[in-house]
Amino acid sequence: MGRKMGELQLAGKRGRRLYFYFSGHGIGVTMMNSAMLLPKWTTFMRNYALSSEKYIQELVNKGTFEEIYFFMDCCRNRIPGVNGQPPLFGSPGPAPQPTEYMLCYGADLIM
Repeated sequence: MGRKMGELQLAGKRGRRLYFYFSGHGIGVTMMNSAMLLPKWTTFMRNYALSSEKYIQELVNKGTFEEIYFFMDCCRNRIPGVNGQPPLFGSPGPAPQPTEYMLCYGADLIM
């Protein structure tokens, strides 16, 4: 994902829509944030996960897309002390153009 985003940014282009779909195991950190567990996740390696909230925040801040749709098809059990990691790509600050986003969980819709 980071490579493609970099290509768009270097070309000075803005995509219309980004669809992100995650299916697998997740941990509900907050109402707006799920830790998307990676294959090597264990209770000992409890931060071996990606933060849905931090990914959305970074994608919105980049402004590379007009609209972003996040579909999270994962459980959201609560396990204390699990923190998903942010994306490796970053942006210097808020995007010059606004980005709208929608986050959908299996049985929830958050706008």
